[in-house]
Amino acid sequence: MVTNAENRIIAVNPAFSLLTGYEPHDIIGQMPSVLASGQHDAAFYAEMWHHIQHDGHWEGEVYNRRKDGSLFVEWLRITVVPERRGHGRRHVAMFSDITSLKHEAETVWRQANFDDLTGLANRKRLEDRLKNAIAQGCAQTGHRGTAVYRSGPLQAGQ
Repeated sequence: MVTNAENRIIAVNPAFSLLTGYEPHDIIGQMPSVLASGQHDAAFYAEMWHHIQHDGHWEGEVYNRRKDGSLFVEWLRITVVPERRGHGRRHVAMFSDITSLKHEAETVWRQANFDDLTGLANRKRLEDRLKNAIAQGCAQTGHRGTAVYRSGPLQAGQ
């Protein structure tokens, strides 16, 4: 996608149409915000534009919305194309749909940290939470603490 100095879309390629559902005649002349999902606040966009204006580029993960209303996650890179004679400043945005990668990563994380049958945190997750709680308690009180955690069953005489 290419936008002009007023941030109006002036060009898209076939991959853009395939990924978003917007044909060139639907989107040319629109602002890129037509894709906004509502998942990011004003501070997110303010920081993004700060980097674009000061660094000449920005790159990151963005949640956007297709023409049919479905959400997708993209890895977006926006680069400033400086002014040249007869043309004002432009922005070129290139993105890749990473929605399936995000879902796969979430599935792996969930399988590593929660029991499939009960949905409860598994032993590894419980240990991580316990360590964090102890560290946080020690940091807040300034005291050293000791906690005993036994993950196996108790045996007679122990």
